[in-house]
Amino acid sequence: GPCEGKTCGETGFDGNSCDVESCGEDFCEDPFTEGEFVCVTTCIGVACGEIGYDGVTVCGCERTCVGYCGYEETPAGCFCDEACETFDDCCDDYAAVCN
Repeated sequence: GPCEGKTCGETGFDGNSCDVESCGEDFCEDPFTEGEFVCVTTCIGVACGEIGYDGVTVCGCERTCVGYCGYEETPAGCFCDEACETFDDCCDDYAAVCN
C-alpha cells in the first residue's frame, strides 16, 4: 500500500499523509482537518463534551493544560501554547503545567 513502512503523518507513496497505527497508545488523526495526520492523545482537537478518538472517552471541559502543552486549543476552548500569553486566552493552569 501507499503507506507501507511509513509512520503516522509521513507522506505516502501516493503523496497523501499517512494514517497508520504508529503512535503507540496515542492515535494517528487529522485533528484540525488540514489533511495533516499526527500522533495525538484521545481528546486533542475534539470539542468539549464530544467522544474522543478512542471511541469511549467523553472529552472534558476543564480549563486545563494537562496533556495539551504546546497545542493551540483544548476541548474547553482555552489555549496552551506560547501565543496564549500574548492573546490572554491561556487555560487556568498554563503557567503551572507548561512552564
